Amino acid sequence: MRLFKLLLTIFSAMAAFSAFADEPNDSVVYAPTDSISGIMELEGVEVTARKPLIQTEADRLTYNVDEDPAAASNNVIEMMRKVPMLSVDGEDNVKLKGEENYKIYLNGKPDPTLSSNYKEVLRSMPASTVKKIEVITEPGAKYDAEGLGGIINIITFSGTRLEGYTVNLGVYAGNTSASEYLYGTIKLGNVTLSANYSHNNSYSPASTSNNTLTYTEQTSPYQWIRNSRSKNTGYSNYGSLQMSWEPDTLNLFTVSANLWQGNYKGRPYSYSYYTDRTGATIASYNYRGDARNDYTNVGAQANWQHNFSSPERNIVLSYKYDYGHSLSDADYFYEDVVNFPEGDLPDKRVHSKYPTHEHTFQADYTNPFNKKHTLEIGAKYILRQNYGDTYNAVLQDGLWIPDTPNCIDMKQFQDVGSVYASYIGKFGKLMTKAGLRYEFTHMGTRFRTPGHTDFTTNLQDPVPSALISWRINDASNIKASYRMSITRPAVSQLDPTMNTASPGALSYGNPDLTSENSHYASLSYSNYGGSLGGEISAGYSRSNNLITNYSFVDAEGIIRTTYGNMGHSEGVNLNAYLNWRPVTGLAFNLSGGARYAHFRCPQINLDSDGWGSNLYFSADYTLPSKWEFGLYGGWYYQGVYMQYRSNTASSWYGLSVSKNLWNDRVTISLSASDFFEPYMRYKSTITGPGYVQQSWSRYCNWSIHTGVRVRLGSLSVSVKQTAKSVSNDDLSSGGGQGSGQGGNK
Repeated sequence: MRLFKLLLTIFSAMAAFSAFADEPNDSVVYAPTDSISGIMELEGVEVTARKPLIQTEADRLTYNVDEDPAAASNNVIEMMRKVPMLSVDGEDNVKLKGEENYKIYLNGKPDPTLSSNYKEVLRSMPASTVKKIEVITEPGAKYDAEGLGGIINIITFSGTRLEGYTVNLGVYAGNTSASEYLYGTIKLGNVTLSANYSHNNSYSPASTSNNTLTYTEQTSPYQWIRNSRSKNTGYSNYGSLQMSWEPDTLNLFTVSANLWQGNYKGRPYSYSYYTDRTGATIASYNYRGDARNDYTNVGAQANWQHNFSSPERNIVLSYKYDYGHSLSDADYFYEDVVNFPEGDLPDKRVHSKYPTHEHTFQADYTNPFNKKHTLEIGAKYILRQNYGDTYNAVLQDGLWIPDTPNCIDMKQFQDVGSVYASYIGKFGKLMTKAGLRYEFTHMGTRFRTPGHTDFTTNLQDPVPSALISWRINDASNIKASYRMSITRPAVSQLDPTMNTASPGALSYGNPDLTSENSHYASLSYSNYGGSLGGEISAGYSRSNNLITNYSFVDAEGIIRTTYGNMGHSEGVNLNAYLNWRPVTGLAFNLSGGARYAHFRCPQINLDSDGWGSNLYFSADYTLPSKWEFGLYGGWYYQGVYMQYRSNTASSWYGLSVSKNLWNDRVTISLSASDFFEPYMRYKSTITGPGYVQQSWSRYCNWSIHTGVRVRLGSLSVSVKQTAKSVSNDDLSSGGGQGSGQGGNK
């Protein structure tokens, strides 16, 4: 009850803001009044029009990155810190309204790379290649039935409206990374081409961690303590190509392709030891590793859009193919083994690869009967095949001998068919949106390795959604919404291969996982009509049959980490955002949120709850001389997730300065962050049956970067996009709570 009273109080305050927050953002200069005639003569009008930094609609919020001066020197994940409803912690984990259950799209459609490696990809994308970031809070029935928190849609400059040709290129470098990028657009008759390429090198300083695991149901050993150090380097390449052909006003053909490739190397080192209740060491060992990870994702898509009497009434047919390949190689060498219960520890080699193939066929039809009613219907079919091949070996007498029980070759398949219908009604200031999506899934796992049982299941999921919005005036509205979503397991969560890299700990997947389902209801108010604007929202969520990783101690004292459909969760959240532009060129942004979550899991006798919160501030100032200054800071506290509880809040701050030269064709920039406290320290606790694990980590958190961007040529047309495109967003990303010792991550 207190939460709703607080919500009503804040709603009232926001409504009061709209009474005086009506100053225009544009700068208008009028001539003085003629004192003799008493008549005002308008001698001249100078209008400086600039697109708002924040724009809002009934189902989404848009952050115009190209209007932010920090975009000249930051990468995309750094810009996300400024987007309302998004928060980014010190380890670059992105959350939407405090939730991790969302999808990231690129130019209106999902990129397989962003499903599993979004941090690496977004770090490698300079923000200057991005036009805007959309936060779609109400996806509706036409989207796949996944994503409790919504969709983050990153729109690159392939969508800018320019004319002739344009080429943008730039470089930026700093103490943790360096990037080079270029993108260009050209129009030849009724054909438009757009291409984008960037290369990123990362070389972060070494990080350290300390893990103390206390056994609560046994006396010896009593604690397992591990001190680790690791240093990672790597590079990535990202490229995309888009083409559109418009033979006439009724037809539009588009083709697109994208590629992301990354290579990362790590050299971890660890000293581990066991103690009894007196603190005396009873066993110890060291290990050093040599690990390499390669990721490749390639995608291609073709669309045909046919317009009828009006462009709003159309049909779109689409085909999309995606190929992904994840390869991991790691050698672990054990040294100075003392009194280990299993005797000498053999050196180990782990090789795994996960190729994926995905074909998607889709049809969408939109029919606006008049200005008040719109009907959307569509169908979709996905053929998805994922392969998991894991090879483990031990070193004996100088030879690598296969560890046969832990060598598994498997295949996962998912055939997903879906249909949807959505209705949008506009009645004056009232807008309604309702939809129903039905999905049928035939999925399973087949093992090529003997000794494992194949698994097959069928899922049927009706997924409703509804939205009602009342436009108070041209700048403000209040809306209420409900939606359901589902999450299917990923192949890495199904893979039962045993990971034995860390002695005393085992991790593996669960081939019996099924889908989880979630429900979310929210109420929000927004007002962006004047120099002072913002938004406030409150929501309730409940998830059942949760897919989550969990850890426990077995009868032999071994820590086991796996996945399961574990219990359910429910929670409430409150989020607010304020934007203030007191004078032309100066803007302040403040956003924050609080959330309460309660997790119940009878399978492991778990009942946990807690609060999480986040706060963000930024200020930007642009001088007439085209100097642009930026300042930002943030604070984030995760709270709890199943067995995991955060004990430390993350904080960050930074500043940027840039200068546009030669009619904005050259931009030079400088940015720095977290320079007063170069290293971040983080503490967390994981509690499970038979153990409590506390972790402390320390990693480099400061950075300084400088960059130069050059623009050549000019354009006034863009690569056109069909009204709909393939959007596969139905898989779990494999994320979740923090892992236990040796757990999957």
